[in-house]
Amino acid sequence: MFSQFRGHFCLLASCAQKPGRSTTQRAASYPQPMPKPAPTPRHVHVVGAAIERDGRILCAQRGPGAQAGPWEFPGGKVEPDETPEQALRREIQEELGCDITVGAHVATHTHAYPTITVTLAVYRATLTPPYAAEPTPHEHAALAWLLPHELATKEWAPADIPAVNALAGSENQQPAAYT
Repeated sequence: MFSQFRGHFCLLASCAQKPGRSTTQRAASYPQPMPKPAPTPRHVHVVGAAIERDGRILCAQRGPGAQAGPWEFPGGKVEPDETPEQALRREIQEELGCDITVGAHVATHTHAYPTITVTLAVYRATLTPPYAAEPTPHEHAALAWLLPHELATKEWAPADIPAVNALAGSENQQPAAYT
């Protein structure tokens, strides 16, 4: 049934003016707007370099910021016009001030953090001879050259753990994850 309320027609009988009801009470009887859905975390594609030298692998501890603390393979975001290999060479030059030769793919893993989803592809790499530039941390708190079996001694960012396991030679061994 239709009711008339102040010159407007309404399908809800409850919106018709009834004796003893204030305008505020009538407004409260209308359905409330739906809450906005939670924002979907953005998804980025990043690359990491497992830089090898003398049987050791370079590991980097994240520097100051929201995600400070855990260890990772240095690297960063792949820009729309780049291949993963181009992005990795650019990121290592920016983060460590050295040039690398990108080698074989190690692992790719997608991890959903609270505010972002990251798909990380890790590649083996070597410093471009003659090792003119020693890696210097520009964005990281620390660097460490570790033997593959020593990788599990560090707290790793969750997205890096599958690559750590692949490099350590054991898919079943889970290093401590940063939480």
